[in-house]
Amino acid sequence: RTERLIFAVNKLTVNSRKRLILDVADYILTNVENGDLSLKSVALEFYTNKTYLSHIFKIEAGISFVNYVTVVKMERAKVLFKNDLKVYELAERLGYNDPEYFGKLFKKYTGISANCYKKIAEP
Repeated sequence: RTERLIFAVNKLTVNSRKRLILDVADYILTNVENGDLSLKSVALEFYTNKTYLSHIFKIEAGISFVNYVTVVKMERAKVLFKNDLKVYELAERLGYNDPEYFGKLFKKYTGISANCYKKIAEP
């Protein structure tokens, strides 16, 4: 009986952790252009500890929380470049106060500069 109870509790914990990570990932995707996506603010949104969220996110998603947010923002940037936004406007829209920092991240992620990508993406 004890083994069954432990199994049931462990299964529930794993499912609840997965649900949390799925909900957090969905929240990030939905709010990529809407405000603060820092680990602290997202943890508060989900009534959890930021250290716990960071740890569990890495285990369940296979990528760190910060890297996931960056990937989502860079993928969104690629789409937004088709809307004829300037690099600084796009950076601001995705929550980057420093367009140069955004440009460095974008180049690191895509392999080309934001300005070059913008030229390629234009309709």
